[in-house]
Amino acid sequence: MADYNVDYLLVADINKGQKLAEKNPDDPLVLLGLAQSYIDGGLYKDAIETLDQLLVINSENTEALGLKASSMYYRDGRVISMDTSLVIARALTLHHEELNTRLLIANDAYLNGNYQKAIDNWNIVLTNKVQVFNSDAINFAIEKSKQKLTQVDFD
Repeated sequence: MADYNVDYLLVADINKGQKLAEKNPDDPLVLLGLAQSYIDGGLYKDAIETLDQLLVINSENTEALGLKASSMYYRDGRVISMDTSLVIARALTLHHEELNTRLLIANDAYLNGNYQKAIDNWNIVLTNKVQVFNSDAINFAIEKSKQKLTQVDFD
């Protein structure tokens, strides 16, 4: 980890997660927590490896699939590659409203100026009754995208 500029609290969190994963290599929650710590530190390759380990245990863990797709996206320089598209498709086939996957699609669409696609995906997030999210933040993003859409129409 010497090549990464990660604050000491995050390093401690990652180390704790690694130790827990060594003791509980088949625990999906432990692996998910470790993967999230890697993601928080920008260690996407490590996150993907951990999520792959989790997906061997439970291939239908949609949260893991969504996090894997997001990690692949950031690892690849904010590009949705064919491999990432396949992970996205699998996640959405299993859970149409999967939070991380929909946020990835919406954020990518927004960054690329496809505001309607972003709005559509954020609206799907709002129908998710399984995962916890900040609906105020989603509604704010939708309103901001609607403003961008009207600006585009006038330009």
